[in-house]
Amino acid sequence: MPIRKKFCSVIKPLKFFLFALTGCLGIVYSSGGLAQVPELSPKERDELKSRSIALVKEYEQLLNVLANKGTTTSDVQDLVAIATTDEQGRIFYDAKVVLEDDIYALRADTGTPKDVSVQKYLNDWDLFYTKSFDESVSFTELRINEFAKKEYLYLKVYYRSNYKNKHKDFDRNYPSQDRVATIRFDQKDGQYVGRIAGVSFYHSKNLDGSVLGQLAFEEEFKPFVKERKIRLGAIVDSTITESQIALQKKNDSLYAAAVKAQVQKTDEEQKKDITYSKAIARADSLYNIKEFAPAIEAYTEARASKPLETYPRVKINELTKLLAGGSTDPKKIFEKQMAEGDRLVKLRDYEAARQAYQSAFIIMPEHPTVIEKFHLTDKVIRNKAEIRSKYTAGNFKLALKDYARVISEDKTNPDFYFERARCYQTMGDNKKALLDLNKALELDQTFLEALKVRASTYQKLNDLPKAISDYTMLASIDPKNAEYHQRKGVLLAATNDFDQAISEFDLALTIEPKDVQSATAKAEVQRKAKDLDKALTSAEKAIAINPSYSSAIFQKGLILLEKGDEDRAGQALLKAYKLGLSNDEEKQLDKYHDDYLIKARATASKNLTDEAIDLGNKALTVKPKSATALYFVATQKEKQGKANEALTFLDQSLFYKDDFVPSYVKKGQILLAKKEYANSQAPFYTAVRLDKKSVEACQGLGDGFVELNQFDSAMVWYGEALYIKSGDAKTLLKRGKCHFKMENFRRALLDFENAIREDNKLAEAYFYKGKINMELRQTFNAIDDYNEALDLGYSKYECAIEIGSAYSGMGNHTRAIKSFTEAIVANPNRAEAYAQRGKSYLLKEDYKNALADLDEAVKIDTSNTNAESQIELGFVKLRFNDVDGSAKCFNRALDFDPYNSRANYGLAVTLFQMGKMELSMRTFEQAFLARKLEYSKIKKDPWMKPILKDKGFKKLAKAYFE
Repeated sequence: MPIRKKFCSVIKPLKFFLFALTGCLGIVYSSGGLAQVPELSPKERDELKSRSIALVKEYEQLLNVLANKGTTTSDVQDLVAIATTDEQGRIFYDAKVVLEDDIYALRADTGTPKDVSVQKYLNDWDLFYTKSFDESVSFTELRINEFAKKEYLYLKVYYRSNYKNKHKDFDRNYPSQDRVATIRFDQKDGQYVGRIAGVSFYHSKNLDGSVLGQLAFEEEFKPFVKERKIRLGAIVDSTITESQIALQKKNDSLYAAAVKAQVQKTDEEQKKDITYSKAIARADSLYNIKEFAPAIEAYTEARASKPLETYPRVKINELTKLLAGGSTDPKKIFEKQMAEGDRLVKLRDYEAARQAYQSAFIIMPEHPTVIEKFHLTDKVIRNKAEIRSKYTAGNFKLALKDYARVISEDKTNPDFYFERARCYQTMGDNKKALLDLNKALELDQTFLEALKVRASTYQKLNDLPKAISDYTMLASIDPKNAEYHQRKGVLLAATNDFDQAISEFDLALTIEPKDVQSATAKAEVQRKAKDLDKALTSAEKAIAINPSYSSAIFQKGLILLEKGDEDRAGQALLKAYKLGLSNDEEKQLDKYHDDYLIKARATASKNLTDEAIDLGNKALTVKPKSATALYFVATQKEKQGKANEALTFLDQSLFYKDDFVPSYVKKGQILLAKKEYANSQAPFYTAVRLDKKSVEACQGLGDGFVELNQFDSAMVWYGEALYIKSGDAKTLLKRGKCHFKMENFRRALLDFENAIREDNKLAEAYFYKGKINMELRQTFNAIDDYNEALDLGYSKYECAIEIGSAYSGMGNHTRAIKSFTEAIVANPNRAEAYAQRGKSYLLKEDYKNALADLDEAVKIDTSNTNAESQIELGFVKLRFNDVDGSAKCFNRALDFDPYNSRANYGLAVTLFQMGKMELSMRTFEQAFLARKLEYSKIKKDPWMKPILKDKGFKKLAKAYFE
């Protein structure tokens, strides 16, 4: 019966055993941990730590079940649902738990980790991890850290993941990787329930990039040992010998080593173990006596107790296949399994053949042929593993030397050529690999593994016709294998042979109706062929096969997008995004996203803002978290005058990408435009912190300080902008305006001249240069500057006002009136031009036109802020003997400026003419108090003749002017 033991070792299920804790064992626990979670007793802490390790081991067990060749598609869906959504048996907190993916790349831990949902991860594991009948996943060196608390209690479990098998598309096996699982505990019915809330890579570096040493790692993560109620140090006294202390430490160490592989179990878990063991024993007994139908029932009972165990599922599937033909005759079943084993040997699927022979052996254990064939297949498996172990260990030279030796000894064995080809592939030499693959296939044209590897190699070398030819050969040799049709279809689609590709996917689905990859690939090809209705139907069928298969949902999203149904497309793509996308799918979305943005920017350049926003929103449909697209839409909303909406989009962009400098700058600029000057500073400061070379951020800070009248600070930031981008004309202009405000006219002029030197079309620089020249009394130069600004498109109104003022200052009121008239034509709704022209008419003693202009000025300026116009209008009305009208004008001026000397002077005149002598004299005195009036001038005014003769006035004149 020795072969029975051999079979048992092959299919032995993973089990956990109880480890009875003795009172003498224990270890010191961390006081820091207790400080964080003081409500837990040492016993509770032990139980939760033990449960954490058990959860990680259950996760290991789940991956092994999914990677077993005996696990069916329906088993996979059942297992994923149990692990993620079942209230009683789930391992993970929920289906949305995020894992840092270690499947998609051999060294995924060395780059930026790719986040995927647990459902996406487990489905991809089933689809892409190479399956075998032996357990290929092991988690070793488990360690835990101390409890911590947020809104829930949690701790982390460190482990090293080891995958013996490889990704279907990779030539090499996965290296060992350091992982950390976060275990979350929530209270339910007074008890803590633990679930895995996330899995990430362990990085041996601190945030500052320094390497985390081994001592620091061992301090953070420690083996699980039972906590002591009293610290060891606290009980050391003269009665305890050194040898006793050493013995205590040794016991603690032994205990720690033991529990690394075994964990404590709850009463409920122990009951499940007992139920499971009894059901397995009964099922195995029935299996051995060939009572297959009752055995299936017993294995099903065992599976119900422990759904993540591999053994009962494999046995159920094995027996189901045995009975699939409807026969219960042991001889016929034996013959069927032997024939299946022989078929699989021809296909070089030695592992599956060994399983078939094993099933035949159970029925007729004394049959000599089955024992012989089992040994032969087992020997081939071990020999191939021995050959491969050399090059997978990196000993390429030694491996190639051994291959050369065995090939020289037996040149007719295709396996050796195949194995050497795999070695060359691992070394990156695809050309030499092809030579050996061709030789292997010359010796055996039905060598499936060689055909598969050669097809993959041709694909990598972009020789698609030859790759397609190999998959055609594979499908002819093994017509029941859906994978060959699926892969051939993908290659045909890559050559744009869409019809033939769809035919291949249909063949794959005929063989395996639940082949979600083929259903999804069919939808993709139909989409590319623009047959969108059929594509949508295919995508829906793929989703029905596996509702959590993100690639199917992704294709549905793209199809709906191309159909113009952006809302439903966005929902589908968001769901796919949450489940996790492949690198290729992310690149496809990037392409859609970038194309939409290119079109959006082109549309925006034509000032078609609404259409640009629609295109920007389409970019957000395919990438909802695109900071670039959110920023673009914000800029268009700003153009529409919807500042608050623009700010909302900018805040969203910064939520998804908190170092996106353009959004900070634009936010500051919009807040400036909204006159929220103080609030605008923060985003500009953040932009400068993130990008010290951001000219726009420095300019924004300068602009904000200008609006706050802090010109010194403004000039500091304009100076920073010029340090980054020397000679920037706009910055020079802004700094020049600060100098002008501070009356540093020479420095202002220098900045304006430098700005013009950098950009001689900068109209505003000429305009302000004109202002400076006016201050420096270079009037003709100023007029030239204003005219240049006008020619370059600066405000016609502003230029005409300044030119008119310049001519007025020179006494050329005719030219001044002409310029002010040009200003009025440019903008007839502003008071200043009327007021200025009115003054010029006054100086020309054209009182009628002066009256008309000044009257128009005060009508336009209803805010009563133009005191000067009111005063001048009052004096003109005096000339026309409109005493009441002039009095109203002077009073309005005094409402704005109660101490204005000229307004008080004019009011005093009107009061005198009204006969209000006493009040008139008091008002004259108010006018004279500031000593701003010149007696020599006012005594020449025509209305002053009778006033000069008044005794009261003479007395005032003597007091204030002599």
